[in-house]
Amino acid sequence: GSSKFNMYGGAIEGNTWHGVNNSGTFNMYGGVIKGNDRCGVYNTENTFNMYGGSIIDNKAELGGVYVHGGTFTVSGNVNITGNKTSDGKTSNVYLPANKTITVSGALGTGAQIGVTTAKELAEGSYLTIAKGIDTDSSKYTLTETDLNAFTSDSSYDKRLNGNSIIF
Repeated sequence: GSSKFNMYGGAIEGNTWHGVNNSGTFNMYGGVIKGNDRCGVYNTENTFNMYGGSIIDNKAELGGVYVHGGTFTVSGNVNITGNKTSDGKTSNVYLPANKTITVSGALGTGAQIGVTTAKELAEGSYLTIAKGIDTDSSKYTLTETDLNAFTSDSSYDKRLNGNSIIF
């Protein structure tokens, strides 16, 4: 069966493995995931919805949030910053090739989401890192405020491209 974990506050910190190894549905509304030795949230083939809270200061080769599979959806006042690899390189949300973050609602003016892409950005090309929702039932169109929440861990430029954010 699948499991569901709702986090409304508190802290998950100081683990020698993942802070949260998600193999069901993880809804984060608040609290902090910090100081874990592998990564803050390891998302397998499942669902991670982040509506608030912070994932900060974790050590991980593949990011504070590793979107291995499944979906990663954000809205609200979220903070994913200060996560580093063991050699000190910034790695916040790690997106394997062809994975994106879904923005399901407005990001707060103080929201911060650092992104590392597995694919290198080739000269003259771009990588899509986040998308709004284009279906009628739950449509969400990205704004400049949403764009401002995202930063590249590799110093790539960012811009809106239709209902997507690209580096």
